[in-house]
Amino acid sequence: MLNALPVVTDRPFPSRARPATPEGNSPLGAQGRLLGRIAQVAIIAFAVIVAIDQVGIAADLVNTLFVGVVAAFAIGFGLAFGLGGRDVAAQITQKWYASTQETADRLKDRRASASRLRAFCCPGGSS
Repeated sequence: MLNALPVVTDRPFPSRARPATPEGNSPLGAQGRLLGRIAQVAIIAFAVIVAIDQVGIAADLVNTLFVGVVAAFAIGFGLAFGLGGRDVAAQITQKWYASTQETADRLKDRRASASRLRAFCCPGGSS
């Protein structure tokens, strides 16, 4: 009986999470309602997974399922961020490349001026 406690105690939280999300994100409109619904479903699903794990029903299957869901979200987030930030990453890389090229040009100029100075200062020396 106590193993089902997570489902019973988590029941009030999803109903509070759904209206809290759209109010906090009111400029989002329909997307705010969608975020609220996702939060509600996620809390209920997490409570059910915890309750099933506590009861001991297919613990290995529940753990595998949970790890798979978390991995899927992580991969999805990584892909979305990577593909969405592709242009920004390209700009940053171009700035780094331009900066290193400028630094290389300055070093070449310094080396050339140092060799001219050495030639002027020590005409026969090899230092």
